[in-house]
Amino acid sequence: MDYIISSAGIRNKEIEIVCGKDTPRGVFKIAKKVAGDIRAVFGAEPSVVNSSKCRSPILVGLAGDRLIKDTGVDTSDISGKREVYKIEVKDSALVI
Repeated sequence: MDYIISSAGIRNKEIEIVCGKDTPRGVFKIAKKVAGDIRAVFGAEPSVVNSSKCRSPILVGLAGDRLIKDTGVDTSDISGKREVYKIEVKDSALVI
């Protein structure tokens, strides 16, 4: 499945960046920077929130975060490693 980011989706609040409540503050700060990068490309900036019911969220967190665990994405290949990431589309969400 593909994940499509569009300025209309961002403006209509169909796309938001979601960091879990247990996500470290540093990850939240980086998510805000990514939101700014998305604005530079698409002309609209997604909200960075702790929870969302939007149609196509961008879920951001660490391998052990509840938000990421709840998606069912297998993070065993990156758990315990530093400076690594994984990107996967799960249902209608982009999981990073």
